[in-house]
Amino acid sequence: MAQVGFGFRASPAGIAHDEITVGTTAVQGPDVQIALGQTVVLYAAPENSGNIAIGEDNTVTMETGFVLSPGTTLQLAIRNLNMLWFIADSPNQKVRYICEID
Repeated sequence: MAQVGFGFRASPAGIAHDEITVGTTAVQGPDVQIALGQTVVLYAAPENSGNIAIGEDNTVTMETGFVLSPGTTLQLAIRNLNMLWFIADSPNQKVRYICEID
């Protein structure tokens, strides 16, 4: 039986993974609730020709966001992917994610 508390976690309902297409206009992450105590892994597709920046609202820019170059990853402890906004320095860039969900 799973325990909840520091160092333990409840069993997640499943795993979510997908790809978000990002361009030169900010887009919000999808409504995916991440399991309590878990993280999401974001992966800038290695075939991207440009960089992707991540921020907390639709005002994110390449200068103000956390920049991922092609092939790099970022792991965040957030509760929902819709807390993140993405923008790229060129059209049709991809960021992939995987996380355990409630």
